[in-house]
Amino acid sequence: MQHYEVLVLFPGKYAEEETKGVREKITTLITERKGDVTFENFMGLRRLAYPIKHERQGYYFAVEFNAEPSVMQEIDRTLSLETDVIRHLIVQKHEMTEEERVREQAMAAKFKAKQAERRERLEKESQPARGVARPAAKTPAPVPPTEPTQAESKLAPETAAPAPAPVEKKTKEQTEEEQKSRLDELDKKLDEILDDTNIKL
Repeated sequence: MQHYEVLVLFPGKYAEEETKGVREKITTLITERKGDVTFENFMGLRRLAYPIKHERQGYYFAVEFNAEPSVMQEIDRTLSLETDVIRHLIVQKHEMTEEERVREQAMAAKFKAKQAERRERLEKESQPARGVARPAAKTPAPVPPTEPTQAESKLAPETAAPAPAPVEKKTKEQTEEEQKSRLDELDKKLDEILDDTNIKL
């Protein structure tokens, strides 16, 4: 005889008590085929990862049993024709001792507790704390006006200019001279800036 496990999925439309009849039908099917049921585990209603035969939820039921390999095809065919079974899976399995089973159940319980703790922590982090005022957004401090440097005052146009003086007509020679002197001043300033050792280019 070989040791097997069958995992059966029932539709979620049933009430939990109604699944008892379906579970008994599965175990009876195995015992009628000269199988020996060693362990049953009803895992309850769970949400499915994707719809199966238009069902979004289902009841999981696992049965471990010993049976001859020759009857496995018959059990598999009967389960596939069963209307109360959405899906089933039969696997050959190592028969666990009671000690191994207790250890596995303890690990499963520990895993569930960790999952619940993680879910609770994530929910707390995602919700803002009640009664705690959120810090207001900091507005930048106003920058005090600075006096323009000598270079800036010469290069930048005056913002608060006095009343315009009467326009004097300048000759072409005068305007050319003024432009030349301005360019000379600019060249001198640029040379000073380039010669300054504190400025890194």
